[in-house]
Amino acid sequence: MTVEEMLLLKTGYFEITPLLSLAVEETGNFIRSYCGLEEIPSVLNGLWADMALDYALEAEEDAEPSGFIASIAMGDTAYTFDNSQKSSSLLEDYRQRLNRYRRGLFL
Repeated sequence: MTVEEMLLLKTGYFEITPLLSLAVEETGNFIRSYCGLEEIPSVLNGLWADMALDYALEAEEDAEPSGFIASIAMGDTAYTFDNSQKSSSLLEDYRQRLNRYRRGLFL
């Protein structure tokens, strides 16, 4: 099963949206870069789909201001939101699962 097919099952959508397409591409690039792989093995498709879904959900949340208001300015209108309670990054969430697929990347 491809990553796109898994995403369709997980989301209940009938077709891949532009946001899901971007999420698949971005997370695929991240996995290849982090693990030092040219091709992502099919055994990682489930993890890839999970990452892409999280990426898409996070992107949707970022589209709307959320969190606590840190500051407000009246002249020329400025708002600052404190998102410090936001979940950790994709790397932190998936690091342990990806580490076993990393190649020897020595700088």
